[in-house]
This record gives sequence, C-alpha cells and structure tokens, in this order.
Amino acid sequence: GHRARRTGDGGAVTARTIAGLPPGAFTVLVGQDDEALFDALCCCRADGMVIITSATKGIGASDLAARLRAAGGTAVGLTDLFDSLHPTRIPAGMASLRAAGVPVVATTHNVYVLDCCDPGEVLVLHDGQAARLSEHPEAERMKGALSAGQLWTLDDESTWVPAAVE
Repeated sequence: GHRARRTGDGGAVTARTIAGLPPGAFTVLVGQDDEALFDALCCCRADGMVIITSATKGIGASDLAARLRAAGGTAVGLTDLFDSLHPTRIPAGMASLRAAGVPVVATTHNVYVLDCCDPGEVLVLHDGQAARLSEHPEAERMKGALSAGQLWTLDDESTWVPAAVE
C-alpha cells in the first residue's frame, strides 16, 4: 500500500510510490521544500520516469503520451503543475492529463490543482517523511466538506505527517 512512510530520502519514497502505477494513475507531491520535491521527482528517472520541467501550461494528453513514448519512459513527472495557469482552466488541464492514460507524478503548490485530486492522490513530503493527504487526522471527518486543497492548507504538514508515519 500507500501508507505513510518514514525515510531519510523522499526520492526513494516517491520511487516506491510510482512503482507499478496503472495507466492513468495520478500522484501529486506537495510540501514546503521545493528542492526536496524536485529531488524526489528526479529520483524516479532511473525507474523510467520522463521529467518535464515547468512546461505544463499548454501540455495536452496526446503531447504527454507522445513525449513518454518517444523517451521510452514508464511514467511522466511534471514539475510546478499548472502554477501559471488561470484557476478556471485547471480542471480542464487536469482532465486532459488524466486522459493521457499514462502514470503521472507531479509537484505543485497550487491548491486549485489539489482541488481536482482525491486526498489519496496527494503525497505530502515533510523532513524526509511522506504521508498521503488521506491520512491527515481530519481527512475522514472532513470528507465531502473540504476539498483536497483546503485539507492540505488546514494544518502545517509538520503537525501531522510525522504522526501519520509513526
């Protein structure tokens, strides 16, 4: 499973997370340390991930699938997902990425991106530890009341990720 994990290497957690993702699977990495997010994503290159940096504003499903096939990759990693896209266009962008039919792992700090995700698709990194947003202590109680973006911003990850890992 996708339970919380304690590790000194967020990249190893991410690599294990994407291992065996089915076509169309989606995971979004969030956290306060941009460098750790990027490092976690880059650790997956050896596992066949094709990294596309800051190029997601106009990327469509067919382009994404074509880039993956051309590189012979097994998954696509996207940095700063839709950080410069207008919030009203994000749901369509997310639908397009999901329609690509390839595993996608992305980094973002954009709550509108998270609002298009299920909390189980969001992997929160903090100090080398990782937990799914669905493991947030308020996740079950707030199901249906808060979006994933609202749940992520409810508490600083330092207050709950370590406890979810224990």
